[in-house]
Amino acid sequence: MWLFVSGFPRSGTSFMVAAMNAGGLPLLHCPRREAWLREAARQASGPRSNDSYLEMSEEQKALVLRGAAGEGHIMKLQPPGPSQLRDGLPHRIIFMSREEGLSVKSMALHFKKKNFRAQRNGKTIDDLLNDSRQKNGCISAHVVHFDEVTQNPLPVFEFLRSEGWPIEPAKAAAIVDRSRVNFGPNAYYSKNSLLLGGPGAL
Repeated sequence: MWLFVSGFPRSGTSFMVAAMNAGGLPLLHCPRREAWLREAARQASGPRSNDSYLEMSEEQKALVLRGAAGEGHIMKLQPPGPSQLRDGLPHRIIFMSREEGLSVKSMALHFKKKNFRAQRNGKTIDDLLNDSRQKNGCISAHVVHFDEVTQNPLPVFEFLRSEGWPIEPAKAAAIVDRSRVNFGPNAYYSKNSLLLGGPGAL
């Protein structure tokens, strides 16, 4: 089974990947890409020590899309990635949703660009959800709202567990820091993460 979190920029995808990792799912991402993204953010908006993006490299993504890597791991796969998955690949996917104005404001603050607009390409979250549910191999696809999971996380993770996501809801919910609407630095990488360049890496 392949396990994904997707969504538009600044909708909470990194947050959800980290929470699912804390809930017991091994993480697949690329630390080298992580370092590059953090440096880009620092240059754009100054130091932001609590930012973590948890994205795969292009090489990892190519392997995952055809089902050659990533089975059983939680992975961030932003659009149009979900539509590019190999036909018949068994997967579950969560789409993060956030009010568009808040996403745009978050990105503008993040990169200090007043004219930024979320890169939606005419799509809505409902469009992505419907497209995924029609894809051969999709076991489940759900929308999780950022405000709901940050304000009352445990019921959200309990629901996901009831839908077949192999997580421990209390552990996933425990990393939510409502005062920062973020997650603690110790939640970024768990012991069972699959790191590029580390033991068992791609």
